[in-house]
Amino acid sequence: VGYSCRQGDFAEHPFLYVGVPGVDGRMIDLDAWLDAVNPASGADWDLYKAFGVNDNGLITGTGIYRGNPRAFILDASSLIPEPTSLAILIIAGAALLARRRGSH
Repeated sequence: VGYSCRQGDFAEHPFLYVGVPGVDGRMIDLDAWLDAVNPASGADWDLYKAFGVNDNGLITGTGIYRGNPRAFILDASSLIPEPTSLAILIIAGAALLARRRGSH
């Protein structure tokens, strides 16, 4: 987790990086994700920073809730692959890299 600026937008937005870097890795803007998966709650929040994520996919951070600064705990477990799935992705990524190097 971390925070960055969207292109053309100088406000900070928290993000979660998922996937394997260089293979299928991508940054997910948590504020936009919350708006998409829970429009009612998402409309009340402007998430600013994410500080950490635990093994269960709970993300902590800060934001503005209905005009007031607040801390949040966001359940993003649906975005985080299970350790088994992650291991398969890492092995597949390593195999692809080895194959690519071997073909040169």
